[in-house]
Amino acid sequence: IRIHAWVICFKDDSWGGWVSPTNTSYRNYLLGTIISPLIRQHNIDGLMLDYVRYPGNADGNTQPITSFCKAVKDIVVASGKDVIFSAAVMPEMDVNAYYYGQDYAAMAKYLSVLIPMAYTRNYRQDSRWVGKVTRYIASEIAGTDCTIWPALQTIDDSGEFVSTCEVAANIDACLANGATGFNYFRYPVKDDQYVVAVRDKPTLQRRQK
Repeated sequence: IRIHAWVICFKDDSWGGWVSPTNTSYRNYLLGTIISPLIRQHNIDGLMLDYVRYPGNADGNTQPITSFCKAVKDIVVASGKDVIFSAAVMPEMDVNAYYYGQDYAAMAKYLSVLIPMAYTRNYRQDSRWVGKVTRYIASEIAGTDCTIWPALQTIDDSGEFVSTCEVAANIDACLANGATGFNYFRYPVKDDQYVVAVRDKPTLQRRQK
């Protein structure tokens, strides 16, 4: 079993909710108190940043997010450890940088994996949209060493499970459009949803485990 540490970045109730990515004190807290000890003191296989974005009010300011990814990458490199460094990104393609400060191409220079949250139920979309999101990001990050593992929805916010057929179609859509892996979001996952990945993509699923 491979263990990836999941770090929520710029949303922290103890700091009043959303924290500006330009807040130097908070950035130093994340880097020095949370991320650096995780890398140095624990034998983790990966580090995944979530909420590494503005909540929709970036107004095109991508530098704080990109520079934070670089700062984390510097910690990983300095540790000398082989850590898979990933980040969850919004799936809104050409407007993503403007609203959330997440420039896919700029972030990809420092990341091993981008994880677009291609949640079909939240966005009222289907597998064709999952493929479109994956294809768009793959084009944006071409020429970098970063790859794509989309996060695919298995249960919606009301607790309704996504059908096995829809899960399978979403897996096929992302893998056919440039992804090299995928994630399930969120636990719990029903047996039939999991089995479709194991049955159809055995080599990939073993790597993802």
